[in-house]
Amino acid sequence: NATHQMKKLTLEDQKALRDRLQIPITDEELEKDPYKPPYYMPDKDDPALRYMLERREALGGYLPSRHHEDPHLELPGDKAYKMMTKGSGKQKVA
Repeated sequence: NATHQMKKLTLEDQKALRDRLQIPITDEELEKDPYKPPYYMPDKDDPALRYMLERREALGGYLPSRHHEDPHLELPGDKAYKMMTKGSGKQKVA
């Protein structure tokens, strides 16, 4: 599978991604070294960054974790297991 073997985006793909995501990076910056595209960090007041930070806060932080409490299960009494512990009639339960 050729797509699986692709390790880097082509210059055209980088430009298309930049345009689709509306990232303010010039063609010259991308063409300078296509194998090392420039790092982009939005301003702290950028609505997209604020949204991401708010979502992270609402989800409980940057590292995923599961917080749950298992419900306490009441086990049935011995009567529920009587058929299993009785054996077949000729032999005892192993």
